[in-house]
Amino acid sequence: MDQLHELQGRWKSSRAASFSTNKKGELWYWAVFGPTEPEHRVEVRGKSALLDKIQLVYLSLKDKEFGGRFFVDGYHAFYKDLKSSAEICFLLIEITDEALPTPEITQSDQESTA
Repeated sequence: MDQLHELQGRWKSSRAASFSTNKKGELWYWAVFGPTEPEHRVEVRGKSALLDKIQLVYLSLKDKEFGGRFFVDGYHAFYKDLKSSAEICFLLIEITDEALPTPEITQSDQESTA
């Protein structure tokens, strides 16, 4: 979670990290209320595998295929309903301190990349 907060630059929230995305696949941290002009966007796509996966899930939602803003805290990823401001959870997150296992590289893997 700390990594996602670091990606927000100067706009840090103690509760949830906030990001915006669009149908082009661009991903930036929240910087202004309303639409973010391209010159104010700081691209963060590719800087966190977790965030990239959250973005893909968000964009796969039928009503979010054109993008929008989403939030991530230590438990879930959500967006806010524009009419009611209700938080709509679209992904549950379990963050642990355990390191992910390192995949074993076999001889055939090495030969196929050579």
